[in-house]
Amino acid sequence: MDVDYIIDIILRGLETMTPRIIASIIVLLASWLLVKILEKILYGVLRQVEMRYIDRILEIARVVVYGSAVVIVAAILFPETQAFSIILLIIGLAVIAMLLDVLRNLGAEFYVRSRGIIKKGDWIEVDGVFLRVIDMDTLGIIGETQRMERVFIPYTKLVNTIVVNRSTPIGLSIKVRVTAPATYSVEVVRDVILKSIKAVAEDLVSEPAINLASMKSDRLEFMVEMHIWNYRKLGSIVEELSRRIRETIPDAIIET
Repeated sequence: MDVDYIIDIILRGLETMTPRIIASIIVLLASWLLVKILEKILYGVLRQVEMRYIDRILEIARVVVYGSAVVIVAAILFPETQAFSIILLIIGLAVIAMLLDVLRNLGAEFYVRSRGIIKKGDWIEVDGVFLRVIDMDTLGIIGETQRMERVFIPYTKLVNTIVVNRSTPIGLSIKVRVTAPATYSVEVVRDVILKSIKAVAEDLVSEPAINLASMKSDRLEFMVEMHIWNYRKLGSIVEELSRRIRETIPDAIIET
């Protein structure tokens, strides 16, 4: 085979591929520059958000940007290979589908953190469950009930339900449900609750509210709203309240 012929083929190949290679390099540089700009914007806008949360957003952004760049570069270098491009497109769509729940949860986490609705150490009520937030990880919050039970709640759940933050600047707002047999009158049960609360009065910020929540043929249900100074004493306050109520009404059920 003639050497000149081989060189001619190589030169023609280079002549064809050189613009594609240059375009590919430009795409890769543009994607790198875009990631750097996103870093500057996110670190500037999300100053009050935890650093690990911003890093996680950037990690997902890098995957999306660089992944898109690879697909574009492949299409530039091999425009005639349609099957290859289709496969890359399918892979890209599959990755997006896999990340859909992650992105949805990420958006929910951003809303919860940026709005300052919940912080570590807060006492919150979610769907009737009263717990203290002990950690906020990448997927949701980890809480602990008064009985030392661990509860995990995803961020997507928090933005789709009613969340009551019981922590206030001057203490903790709590609700205690007291259920007593209907053999006792409303006045008697209310008086027993009121006298029992006096035993923990020094731990309360203000006067408690005692409301009759429901009255049925077999039981009476009261809701007691209290505002305590120190959340660390929540367990002992509820325990003392329960003990004193049951001294007079042994069948009473006390729940928080």
